[in-house]
Amino acid sequence: MPIGLIVVKWDNKIGTVLEAKYPEDVFVSPDLTMKIYGAHVLGEEREAGFISMKVDSLNIASYFAGIEINYYVALLLKPTENATAFEDALIEVASKIFENLGEKKYVEKLPEFYKFLEKYPVLTKDQKIASVLLDPIKSFVFKTLLEHGCVTKDQLQEDIVKNLGVKTLDINAILSSMIKHGLVVSEWVEGVPSEVVFLIRDFEVVRVPPNIKKIPANVKNAIRDFFSKYKQSPRDTAILAKAITDPEIYEIIKALKTRGGMSTKDISEKTKIPEDKIFNYIGWLRRNNFIIEIEEKKQSRFYLISEPMVITFYPEYQIKSVIERYNEGILPAKQVIRYLLFLKEAYGGERT
Repeated sequence: MPIGLIVVKWDNKIGTVLEAKYPEDVFVSPDLTMKIYGAHVLGEEREAGFISMKVDSLNIASYFAGIEINYYVALLLKPTENATAFEDALIEVASKIFENLGEKKYVEKLPEFYKFLEKYPVLTKDQKIASVLLDPIKSFVFKTLLEHGCVTKDQLQEDIVKNLGVKTLDINAILSSMIKHGLVVSEWVEGVPSEVVFLIRDFEVVRVPPNIKKIPANVKNAIRDFFSKYKQSPRDTAILAKAITDPEIYEIIKALKTRGGMSTKDISEKTKIPEDKIFNYIGWLRRNNFIIEIEEKKQSRFYLISEPMVITFYPEYQIKSVIERYNEGILPAKQVIRYLLFLKEAYGGERT
């Protein structure tokens, strides 16, 4: 488990300044903040980047914004924790903090960021992919790539600033997890002035009937009735993304998949989530059509009627799109050829 989250800036007169920390009672010495900063700026480039290191009895994961911004965000960990397991999550949190440095607007969100970092190492790949839809900047980047297939980093950064009003932006931090989870790749192309980002895998979060063998007839009827009227919408996609990315909500859904109806006590025993918290999650799941409540032997039991699922697939539609844009003189030949080769390398001629 993490011990604390810190935000540190560099002051040319006095050195490192601890600007914020969570929890408030975590002890952070000036010597520690200086050692972390020194590790980041060691060498000539001093670019933005992630490091993991050990200082005394602490393991540390830290992301530096680069010498121009001169801030870093570090997660302090117990010696048994693997710092690199937090890399993607810390980069995501740091990028949000760097976007809101003015007037320290990020401080009130530190508890939320800390909770996200605590849970991140146990998230599944599908949960991490679905989280793209809940981040406004990542979602914008992904939609842009869906529309264009391949876009330069400079153009992406310009579009984000223009459309989302972001003042401080680390495009590499934004793309990091999307690259790691196989959604995009980034590479220099000869003749193109900026590195190019290519979409190589599309995905959707969809709602599907639960795969449970033994359920009562009235629950089967409720499932059929719901899906006969169901229509996917942007709002529902956001709900599905929340259901699959919130660790505790997803644990409840998984518990309900293992058997038929469960009481709140059953769910609490299965998930190790306190029963008083289960009530709040059950209310959210009912309102959003994931479960129904059935009275059985004078006890309320809950059954799944739908569940979220992440589907990834080959973006075959991009082949025609980029060739058309090449024919219209919009994309250079080498960029189009590199994109087609990426798609071929990623799928080996197969469609998934």
